[in-house]
Amino acid sequence: MKTVLIVEDTEALAFLYEEVIEDLGYNVILAENGVEGFKKYNVNKPDAVITDSKMPIMAGQELVDIIREIDGKTPILFHSMDDLPTVYGIPNLYTAKKDPCQDYIVEFLERTIGKCDV
Repeated sequence: MKTVLIVEDTEALAFLYEEVIEDLGYNVILAENGVEGFKKYNVNKPDAVITDSKMPIMAGQELVDIIREIDGKTPILFHSMDDLPTVYGIPNLYTAKKDPCQDYIVEFLERTIGKCDV
């Protein structure tokens, strides 16, 4: 099973992403900041990383820079609630077929690491 590391400091959003991505058939690993994300990246070697850009302890850009020093191939997607202010707080994000957040996550994963059989 393909694995996606989600690095997100907003717990509700992390769990929302986790639910959506697991329902697509991927294994999900959660981390709440860049330091924890890098540790989990090293241990699990995920197929893709989705990271928040603004987090305490270590921001997303710093995490990506460190990962890129050792691995230039793992696909990484940045996201930020600053860029998607209407997404947070939508309780049916998971079920909305036309939701742009879910669409871009699905497209990112399918284009970079392939579809999973659900």
